[in-house]
Amino acid sequence: MRQYKMWNVVKSPDYATLYGKSFGANDYTTTTVNVGTSSKNSFKFLDHSLERETNEDGTMTFKFIVDGECIKESIYDPKTKELRKVN
Repeated sequence: MRQYKMWNVVKSPDYATLYGKSFGANDYTTTTVNVGTSSKNSFKFLDHSLERETNEDGTMTFKFIVDGECIKESIYDPKTKELRKVN
């Protein structure tokens, strides 16, 4: 199995398996969420993304963004294997 820096697990009672769907990414993922009654009668609700940046010291900054606003940011240090919350 391929290794990714970010891993997304999506759960829904509509999936056949209890584990739902999952996917990985290395740099960023962007999701547009639409709401409504069908694919032809749906409207954009929000965009969210998960972004990763590698810093000069080798740490990685992860940002969760909703409609262009950073909601959560953390820094991962691969040397200590610790995740530190920024905001």
